Amino acid sequence: MATVGADAVYWVAPPLFFVTSLGVYLGLIERLNSWNVVNRPQQVWREALYALRSHTLLFSIMVFAALLWALYKAVDIWVDGVAERIPGIKKDQRGHLHRSLAVQPIMEGQGVYSSCQRAQRMTSGAGVAGGDLEAAAAYEGVSSGPSQR
Repeated sequence: MATVGADAVYWVAPPLFFVTSLGVYLGLIERLNSWNVVNRPQQVWREALYALRSHTLLFSIMVFAALLWALYKAVDIWVDGVAERIPGIKKDQRGHLHRSLAVQPIMEGQGVYSSCQRAQRMTSGAGVAGGDLEAAAAYEGVSSGPSQR
């Protein structure tokens, strides 16, 4: 059985953006409203068919649809980039974003950090050259073993 995933967007998006662009043309240029589909369906069909038969209007509608799709992809890439920077947000195999179970708050002397943030700060070498875990743990005030005080 075929799974519906991120690839389905590539089949649904072009007709969706084309119909959306046609609707924008009918609303902005022909001044039709959504209730005209019920009140005056003949006029809506007549104007839509005229737009589809006119090469200039059809080209304009297709360019606007391509612009909408490009903007959609740009926002999608941006959201994925932001999600990758937030600790604990992971993608599954289908590309859906989920919160990781590893994000559990841990109380520390300097505030509340998630376990992912603490591990990231310790391995990034915050203030320590080379990312030495023991030195980073001491820098953060985190004990990596039994207290030797």
